[in-house]
Amino acid sequence: FFITAILILTVLTVIVFKLYKKNYDHANPNHRKLVLCVIVVLLLFSTFVSSFNRAYTVEYPTKDDKYAYGNYVLQLEAFVKGQIHLDIEKPPRFDQLENPFSPSERRELNIDTKWIWDKAYYNDHFYSYFGVIPVILVYLPVYMLTGRVATDPFCCYLFSMLAIVCSSLFLRELVLRYLKKANILLLCLGMATISFAGMILPMQASANFYTVAVSSALGTISAFFFFAFRGARESNTFKRCIYFFAAGMFLALTVGCRPNVSVYGAIALPALFAVLMEKETNARAKVCMVSSFVAPIFAIVGGLMYYNALRFSGPLDFGTNYQITLADVSQYELRLSYIFETFFHYFLQPFGVHDWFPFVGLSRISLGTYTGYCYTGENIGAFSFFSNITILSSLRNRRKLGNEGTAFVATSLFMVAFIAWMDMCLAGTHVRYVSDILLVVTILACFTMIRSFSENPSRIKKYAFVFLMMCS
Repeated sequence: FFITAILILTVLTVIVFKLYKKNYDHANPNHRKLVLCVIVVLLLFSTFVSSFNRAYTVEYPTKDDKYAYGNYVLQLEAFVKGQIHLDIEKPPRFDQLENPFSPSERRELNIDTKWIWDKAYYNDHFYSYFGVIPVILVYLPVYMLTGRVATDPFCCYLFSMLAIVCSSLFLRELVLRYLKKANILLLCLGMATISFAGMILPMQASANFYTVAVSSALGTISAFFFFAFRGARESNTFKRCIYFFAAGMFLALTVGCRPNVSVYGAIALPALFAVLMEKETNARAKVCMVSSFVAPIFAIVGGLMYYNALRFSGPLDFGTNYQITLADVSQYELRLSYIFETFFHYFLQPFGVHDWFPFVGLSRISLGTYTGYCYTGENIGAFSFFSNITILSSLRNRRKLGNEGTAFVATSLFMVAFIAWMDMCLAGTHVRYVSDILLVVTILACFTMIRSFSENPSRIKKYAFVFLMMCS
């Protein structure tokens, strides 16, 4: 009923107000209110998804196995006890292992890995190699305020709302910065497409402690994108410093959620460089803006490096090489030979076909061409969301896009390809890993469709783009 009501209301709004004929005018308060309404509807949809969760918090000490033993909850319990390592005992015969990270050795000695699975083992202790920022931002404050433990679905819900708001506003910032006009219907549909095809809502719907890492990174990197570009658009120096401070803070927080996603910070460099090149902005203002941006990065990343040094071999050691998991992760390495596998799994892998509604879903495909062990889980390629195929034309008509806009698109495409290849080599294939690229791919695809229509408006193109966004 909820979904049907939203769809009917959306169609009526488009028809009554003839949104398909209008361009977005940021000076028009009604247009800004419409964007706000779209974001509110998406937030309500996120709340609707969260209503299926059993609980937002559970008692402490934890009792329910389903919620109690995620890495974030265990890390919270460690902090409450005044320690960094997890309060987990080694399984029987674990000390007899020559290489505790070898699955074959563990099988030979029949080691029970139930409680140590996907934990990091270093210097006779078990640790969580998952980022500590969600614990600091959600789990610890909830415990301090209520004496209870936040569940993983609740954490995903909070970060998903942050991602919905900031990714939607980021798309609007791209339109305002790089396009002279934009169809308001495509802009609003693009915001919704990002929340769905960008994996914000799907990750929330499948919430567990694995997806907390993804949802938190989607939230913080979306906030970085928005504040960086909003600061670039602002004319007031003081407000600019506030925006850039927030951008730097959220970029640093992304390092503590999912470090590989933080390299998307390069996407904002063309816009930030353009700010530094402004002739009308004096040197003192530029120094203030740079200082505002880098100060939180140094503070937060410095804290994370100190935390790493306390646990592992040094400040840059996040503990991923010490995982107790399906393979000896320390043997993973970046391989140029995985370029084809990366393109297939992260972009081309099709939907699986099922006997139940909606009859399509994730697929599990192994190519058998891997030069070493490769984890292949349930997955879907970015181009299975048909609207994302439009990124292939994102660099068309570069002259109209301008130097900065072209640099933004080119940097985005490069970082997407780099992160996909890096994830393929160091992790494998799974929908959670593809989610590292889907947010940026979907944002870029929606921007490309809006731009294409604004440069060459036609009824067929408009219907085609609306159809692609609705399908995604």
